[in-house]
Amino acid sequence: VDQELGGLLMWIPGGLVYLCAILGVMARWYRTSEQTEPVAPAGDDARAPRIAAGAVKG
Repeated sequence: VDQELGGLLMWIPGGLVYLCAILGVMARWYRTSEQTEPVAPAGDDARAPRIAAGAVKG
């Protein structure tokens, strides 16, 4: 029993270090992806046809 408890005392803190590192990487990855994706302004309908400024030849 004492060896099992000793194993838990070694593995749990080590696992927490890896868990914190993974969560930190994922949080940074998530923030970076939010900054690089273009966001349409509120009220802008992406399905609406765009009207070009200027004269239209045709």
